[in-house]
Amino acid sequence: MRICRAHDLGATEAKGRVQRAVVTLEEQFSLQSVWHGNEMRIKGSGVTGQVAVTDTDIEMNLRLGLALMFMEGVIKSAIEEALDAEIGEA
Repeated sequence: MRICRAHDLGATEAKGRVQRAVVTLEEQFSLQSVWHGNEMRIKGSGVTGQVAVTDTDIEMNLRLGLALMFMEGVIKSAIEEALDAEIGEA
C-alpha cells in the first residue's frame, strides 16, 4: 500500500507531524516505529514498511500480511485520516 502527500512544511516540521499521526496509528494497530534520518521504519503484527519525508513530500509504503490484506481499505483510510489531520490534504 502506498500513500503520498505533498506539503510545504519543510522536512523537520513534516517529520514531527508524521510522528504525531503515527502515534495514533501505533495505538490502533499495535505498531512500533523508529526514525533513521528522514525515514521512519514501521513494523507490527502483519505490517512492515517505511515513511520517507522530504522538504515537499511524505511517502508511506506498507506491506500487509495475508491476515490483514482483507482490511486494506480500512487501514488505508485510517492512515489517510491521521496524516490529513496533521498535515492537511494535498
